Amino acid sequence: MKASKELLVHWWHYYGKTIYTLGELEEFRRIIDKYGVDKVLEVAVASYICSDGSPEFLKASINNNKVEELFASIPNIQEMDDDVKAGYNEAKESFLKQIKESYDH
Repeated sequence: MKASKELLVHWWHYYGKTIYTLGELEEFRRIIDKYGVDKVLEVAVASYICSDGSPEFLKASINNNKVEELFASIPNIQEMDDDVKAGYNEAKESFLKQIKESYDH
């Protein structure tokens, strides 16, 4: 399953736990354009693996001007051991399935 900008915006809106401003949404869209869908998906999957799967820590990074630091802290998937990479890919597919199902309904 492939992620898209539209699917990530859905994740931002549907899975967010707090109210966001139009400025925060526009900044999120700029982040997708700057870092790319796949890199933003890595941040989303990290939230899914380590937390509640919401965009709240990305939103906090935006509000605290720490977006670059957040993206720099995400491990390079290509450098992971094969078994860790396989686990990551399973989590990614599960995450994408979940947000795609909510997007389609």
